[in-house]
Amino acid sequence: MIKGILKTIFYKICVLLESLLGDKKARILMYHSFKKDDVFFNVKPESFLEQINYLQEKSFTFITVSELFTKIKNKENISKHIALTFDDGHKDFLDFAYPILKERNIKSTLFWPTKMSGNILKTSTGMECEILSIEDVKNIFSSGLVELGSHGVTHREFTKISDIDLEDEIEVSREDIKNITSFYPESVAYPRGKFSQKVIEVARSSGFKYGLTVKEGGIDKNTDLFRIPRISIDSSVDMFKFRAKLSSFYAIVSSWRG
Repeated sequence: MIKGILKTIFYKICVLLESLLGDKKARILMYHSFKKDDVFFNVKPESFLEQINYLQEKSFTFITVSELFTKIKNKENISKHIALTFDDGHKDFLDFAYPILKERNIKSTLFWPTKMSGNILKTSTGMECEILSIEDVKNIFSSGLVELGSHGVTHREFTKISDIDLEDEIEVSREDIKNITSFYPESVAYPRGKFSQKVIEVARSSGFKYGLTVKEGGIDKNTDLFRIPRISIDSSVDMFKFRAKLSSFYAIVSSWRG
């Protein structure tokens, strides 16, 4: 109870300071599934729509992960830039989120476990979720709005497998995406956020430029390219918390927490 009260106070402080603190950082938001129930990684479709409406009303610029870091490399302004990322390639992304993004011409990045295409992925809570098929992914990619990134081939945690399997998960997924899109992916999102120095070395040597974590924080020129933070959006995030998580104060505190 006390922890919950402290969290509420913290979120209120974030929102109160939102307009007072200057903020030159970008944000990467992390989504998973879109369903009506309250399983922690779900976002209800109507909540997602409300969040997108808010971002557009506040004049945020939507870009892909690779575009964001190209801007940083070129020393361009990234203030109020948002990269939407979607992990696992859930089928309901196509059913609920993608139509909204397509209608509004909003760019995003999808991290998809390539050998799970059209299959069922069991989550850490035991819930079974249908994954996008290869044809689904081809159709989404053809819009020109969705960048594809690696999420391994089988969604196994990279830190719990052998070195040989790790190389397969990372290298094969990169080739799979190249075969589907004719482009090599530049980014990899570590399944369940698990990574190590060995994982980073394999990702870098395989040709990836960016590695995304589940650690929260903002993005600037000092961001470690293989320890990129994201802001997690799940069923616990109402609009008040959503505003708080976008604030510069939230990003600062998140970076302190390591």
